Amino acid sequence: MEITLKTVQEISLFLQKGVLIFEDTDRLEDVGIVTSLDMTEDQAFAIIFQLQEHWKLIPAHFELCSDCKVIYDAHTEGVYVDEDKVYPNSEGGWQFYRHDAGKHFCDSCAERLAIPREEK
Repeated sequence: MEITLKTVQEISLFLQKGVLIFEDTDRLEDVGIVTSLDMTEDQAFAIIFQLQEHWKLIPAHFELCSDCKVIYDAHTEGVYVDEDKVYPNSEGGWQFYRHDAGKHFCDSCAERLAIPREEK
């Protein structure tokens, strides 16, 4: 089975709310009652991170946005902020404040949180 962004998002939703999503509704009767684990986005992603880094069951390019808490595919979008580094985008580069160092951002949040061009 290929692990996709949708798969990782479904695992996160299951950990947070106990919800299982199947494309084939006939499979729902095999599930039975699922008790919600009632985790936050950060707690659910901590488990996904262990599945990525420790057990290598999920590819490591899926990240949790530090701001909006959406899981995104870092191969196709987003940024990890290192201090004093400019990140490419369509307008020549994003730059971030020091307090954002060590955080992951999806493209939408990176665009919103980057230092405005006139402040650089």
